[in-house]
Amino acid sequence: MEYWTWTTLAVATLIVFFQALAWKRKAKNKKLPPGPKGLPILGNLLMIGDKPHQDFQKLAQKYGPIMHLRFGLMPVIIVSSAEAAELFLKTHDLVFASRPPHEGSTYICYNQQNLTFCPYGSYWRNARKMCTLELLSNLKINSFKSMRKGELNLLIESIQEAARVGIAVDITDKVSSLSTDMSCRMVLGKKYHNDEFHDKGFEAIIREGMQVAAAFNLNDYIPPIKALDLQGLRKRMKAVALAWKIRAKIKRLPPGPRGLPIIGNLLMLGNKPHRDLQKLAQKYGPIMHLRFGLMPVIIVSSPEAAELFLRTHDLVFASRPPVEAAKYVAYNQQNVSFSPYGSYWRNARKMCTVELLNSHKINSFKSMRKEELQLLIDSIKDAARNRVAVDLSSKVSTLSSDMSCRMVLGKKYLDDEVDERKIQAVIREGMQIGAAFNLADYIPQIKSLDLQGLTKRLERIAKVFDDLLEKIVEEHVRFRDESKTKDFVDVMLGFMDSKETEYQVTRDTIKAVILDQVPPFPSETAVSIVEEELGAPVDDIFDRFDYEPIAAASLGQVHRAKLKGQEVVIKVQRPGLKDLFDIDLKNLRVIAEYLQKLDPKSDGAKRDWVAIYDECAYVLYQEIDYTKEAANAELFANNFKEMDYVKVPTIYWEYTTPQVLTMEYVPGIKINKIQALDQLGVDRKRLGRYAVESYLEQILSHGFFHADPHPGNIAVDDVNGGRLIFYDFGMMGSISSNIREGLLEAFYGVYEKDPDKVLEAMVQMGVLVPTGDMTAVRRTAQFFLNRSD
Repeated sequence: MEYWTWTTLAVATLIVFFQALAWKRKAKNKKLPPGPKGLPILGNLLMIGDKPHQDFQKLAQKYGPIMHLRFGLMPVIIVSSAEAAELFLKTHDLVFASRPPHEGSTYICYNQQNLTFCPYGSYWRNARKMCTLELLSNLKINSFKSMRKGELNLLIESIQEAARVGIAVDITDKVSSLSTDMSCRMVLGKKYHNDEFHDKGFEAIIREGMQVAAAFNLNDYIPPIKALDLQGLRKRMKAVALAWKIRAKIKRLPPGPRGLPIIGNLLMLGNKPHRDLQKLAQKYGPIMHLRFGLMPVIIVSSPEAAELFLRTHDLVFASRPPVEAAKYVAYNQQNVSFSPYGSYWRNARKMCTVELLNSHKINSFKSMRKEELQLLIDSIKDAARNRVAVDLSSKVSTLSSDMSCRMVLGKKYLDDEVDERKIQAVIREGMQIGAAFNLADYIPQIKSLDLQGLTKRLERIAKVFDDLLEKIVEEHVRFRDESKTKDFVDVMLGFMDSKETEYQVTRDTIKAVILDQVPPFPSETAVSIVEEELGAPVDDIFDRFDYEPIAAASLGQVHRAKLKGQEVVIKVQRPGLKDLFDIDLKNLRVIAEYLQKLDPKSDGAKRDWVAIYDECAYVLYQEIDYTKEAANAELFANNFKEMDYVKVPTIYWEYTTPQVLTMEYVPGIKINKIQALDQLGVDRKRLGRYAVESYLEQILSHGFFHADPHPGNIAVDDVNGGRLIFYDFGMMGSISSNIREGLLEAFYGVYEKDPDKVLEAMVQMGVLVPTGDMTAVRRTAQFFLNRSD
């Protein structure tokens, strides 16, 4: 036995030693404040005696007001000046606001779930808010006024009684008991300081818990030795925690029928559960407790009781229970319908409300709703002419589904001709299974057996849903930057890389609460524009024309097609766009003329508001003329014809007009999708060099550059080991030859740190007006060049 004890201790010591070495290696590169060197494993613990404040003072005199120590394996920062304390407690308070893990809180505070020990974050803020509003508000405190008076009278009476009998009174103990009694009655509803709670007494348990939690625990500073429990504190804490939990075993549950082992009261419910529950309520009352399998359930059957649950204590009962269907179909309860009540649900609901259900968003779908309603009316009229019976319920259901799909998903997924996987049937099956009685929800231990076969069906349905939603998200990822204004999914995708939300937004989060982009205009309208512009039916022109758009933006939308055996894309301008521009720009012209007269130009600037308007109007009209965009694309392609690392889609001029642009379909991966590029096997360093070289060529050599270079307009494929694909040539820029020469000269001047060359280039470009004495300007240029290292 002794052999195994020493072996265990030896192994534990080795583990701790190697862990300490690993932690020390990690800490080598960290910029830490000064501090004394510590021993292996123990760190600086032996430097701290029974008066730690005095020991810290001596160390601070040697190492300064911000000092680094190690308590065991734990790094500790000691601050001992007002200025340093302000840095930690005010300037950078959020960084240091959290609580370190503490073994005492693991057992006594339910794994750091109380306010004192829980880490700083959304949970702590919500818990503090709950305590402040529900316990420490003026209204709540005033409601306990009579209770406080009663307890104070009891204290006074006990002192008076002691005085009459002539017994000494421990005032400190009496006041402490008064405080405990009032706290217990406010928080717990009654006093628990008597022996009815535990043999040792409630106060003794609290006192022991506080002593054990406040004691120096070696396990907190050297975590690898926790299992050994060298001080016996872990055993004592478990005993205290167990004593605290004893009271919880006797729960004050509402009345209800006794259930069978495992299945509970499930056999009491037949095919008319509302009738069965009514009969039970007549016997057990309006608030009744049952067990469905292993799950406790409260049944409420009166308006007064319902008000208690749904209004008075609504926050307590607002959450959703875990459901097997939600795990598969709702991405593990991540959508608004199934997610548990809390900060995540509130954030998701807020996102949905702000991005989909606001009045502006709803009004933007007005024309779509009118169109779908007209289609319904036309179908009913057609049925009436042919004297065919109409199933109105089915028609209205289809109308609702169509409008919902177009609002949420951007297009219909319910027709067999565009949906070979029959999404409508899958949705219907998913709803049926989600509403079905699933034994695994009530007896979780049998989930893996899948006795009803529901899990297998849910997995299949979830796969179909995920494929569809993944396709929608991927389309947004690929084309979202074409839109000048962000849609809902763009906003959600933006949250994926930001710290604006308390919860990390993933693709599954987006798919779980997915709403949609700028809605495309009807495919029939797009087809009619194409046919009118090209002068023939699309079926006569194209081998195939995809009616559903692959992208929609503020100026137009894009359809895929096949032309003479070649895959192409057709960019179709939104109907009535020029008329809208004419109206808006006419109003802006009036504003520009008004500003021209009103602006005093007292700052010396030579602003010409009308000229600014003219330039903006010219650029906008250029952008909605697709023949100009096609010409820009051809010129850009011609400039790079000798460079195989740049690809521009070929323009099909015969099928291009001011409102329709037909070009080669060249798929690629967005340039900012690092993981996808690595999977493609391209050299990212070489791509970066190509990107820089291509823009230097555009600006310094060609004088004609792509002016909208966001990730949605530049992609990469694996041709020639990786090449850049440029899209969307509606916004281009030009640079005159003298400015190009000046820029080139300025680059050389900066590289050579020659201020004269830089100033000469700036004069050549017209950026700097030469004066008689350029000494001060030259000195300034030299100063910045010297600091450019």
